[in-house]
Amino acid sequence: MGKDPVTLRHRFLEHIEKHWEQNDHCLKSIPAVYAMIAYDFFDKSSDIVYFGSTTNLFLRYKSHKIPKKIQDSGKINILFFLPMDKGFYDYEMKLIRRLKPAYNRQHKDE
Repeated sequence: MGKDPVTLRHRFLEHIEKHWEQNDHCLKSIPAVYAMIAYDFFDKSSDIVYFGSTTNLFLRYKSHKIPKKIQDSGKINILFFLPMDKGFYDYEMKLIRRLKPAYNRQHKDE
């Protein structure tokens, strides 16, 4: 049996911070897998709360509802993304199944 999703998310967050691109408020219209991180300013904790994939990162993020949910919970939303030309949907589904982020519904029925 593998590690619990919380531990895996924290370990994968370290990987994301080192190897993925962080939103610099100048998103491009590119295909990508992305992760939304909820950062708690007071206790300095963070967690991956959502994974997604898209063929147009700029348009998808502009219309997303998850950043507001993160902000409504009193946390700061941070977006990281990994540009990918193909295979991004399969990679997203693998991450969701394995890491079980709070705002992804795909794993809720397991």
